[in-house]
Amino acid sequence: MNKIFHDKYTKFSDHLFREVSLLQKWLGQAVLLMKIKKSSYLKYFNEQELEFFFQQKILVESALVLGLGRLLEDRGKNQSIFKFIRFCRENRKSFSKNLESDLIRNFLADFEDYVDTIAAVMERRDNQYGHTDPSYVNDPYKIFKFVILTPKIDAIIMRCYKVLQYFDDAYDETVLHFNKSSDNAELLNVVECLKSVAVPRALINPRWKTRF
Repeated sequence: MNKIFHDKYTKFSDHLFREVSLLQKWLGQAVLLMKIKKSSYLKYFNEQELEFFFQQKILVESALVLGLGRLLEDRGKNQSIFKFIRFCRENRKSFSKNLESDLIRNFLADFEDYVDTIAAVMERRDNQYGHTDPSYVNDPYKIFKFVILTPKIDAIIMRCYKVLQYFDDAYDETVLHFNKSSDNAELLNVVECLKSVAVPRALINPRWKTRF
């Protein structure tokens, strides 16, 4: 197996699997926090609990938005899901499994259904980074007025997971094939080595006329 490909693939894949796993957790927490109705805030929370609730809500939403930004921003040095797909496509000959070109193209095309949602995520992310903008001084909660928790967010995360799983299955198959080939080659080397040092059976017992 190509060591350079192996090292790059495992680091890239592990990084994105961690991102997707964290995003699933953040999304789950964000959905739970959103289910608490505003009318219930004062009914069930005292002032201190209410402050903690809003802090938690902001932290969860911020973590979700920033994580989605890292996963979906297709520019610069960012290790996005799009770069991962293209990396696998460019190195498809390094996989033992014949990767389907049409399927890989479809992976990229599938995300076009979520262009508006991805754009909204990026806008929300940029607004968080741009919190020192004068427009946020008079309205500090303006940053959090972009609602991004739609079913499409969950669909995007699941789409990323399916892409990663497809290539990871192909990679595991490649490793298995490589190890099996290596084991067979090593076994043949051992057999050849034994043959080279084997004592003719005829010298041990005249009735044995064959060698190993």
